[in-house]
Amino acid sequence: MSLLNFAKNSFFDEDDYSLHAVATAKIAQQRKGDDQFSVDLDMIETPDYYVIIADIPGVSKERCRVNVCDDYVLIEGKRKRKVITNDDTYLIAERRNGEFKKSIQLPIDSDPQLMTAKIEDGLLVLTIPRTKNSNGIKSVSIE
Repeated sequence: MSLLNFAKNSFFDEDDYSLHAVATAKIAQQRKGDDQFSVDLDMIETPDYYVIIADIPGVSKERCRVNVCDDYVLIEGKRKRKVITNDDTYLIAERRNGEFKKSIQLPIDSDPQLMTAKIEDGLLVLTIPRTKNSNGIKSVSIE
């Protein structure tokens, strides 16, 4: 019987530097999370449309913007913390508040100029028609 000698892998060692890096990253995330967060979304492909559904509970249409730049859709807005009185103390505060931003690259066969947007039941629903030319090539007529 022979014994196998496995080399020690330092990748899994916990040292002060790696713990400090993790703690620093966590603090940076918490600071960012106090005033800005990203929304969760789904993108669905149908034969005629792309549908983007983003979770934005508690956000009115006046506090939400949807912009199109080239082949990207930018969703941004702000969700305010619900305040009952100024003397309230939160015992648990898990809901994200503040500004949110999310950028989504659209597929090449989408037509964002004909996109529609609506908010219902805490969801932002973007419907983007698909073009018939699915290879992304657009013909230009020659004069």
